[in-house]
Amino acid sequence: MCGSVAGLEIVIGKVGQALGVSRRAADIVSKVILCMEQALVENLDADGFTIKLNKLDKLTVRHRAPRMCSVPFTGETKLVAATRNVKFVALGRLRKMRKIQSAVAANAADSRPDIDRTR
Repeated sequence: MCGSVAGLEIVIGKVGQALGVSRRAADIVSKVILCMEQALVENLDADGFTIKLNKLDKLTVRHRAPRMCSVPFTGETKLVAATRNVKFVALGRLRKMRKIQSAVAANAADSRPDIDRTR
């Protein structure tokens, strides 16, 4: 939780610098977040409703129909209820950074000298 609070403070500082309103920046950011939340809640019934934040992300409402699913332990078949979720999709530089980071992590795992790969 501490990381998300620190991240919010960084965003508030950057908004304050960009708009030149350092004292009201926290209020502006909280109102924007509240408006986005309200828009998502009001449109939860609309499958595919999307809020696109340019170059950052896309928030999309996804509906999943009820379905039958078997329980492996008992073999019993149960009905799984319908769900509505909000999906986050990274865009722009954030998406590119994710792909680069995963490639770097894979290369780092291959180059570790302490692991014996001869077996």
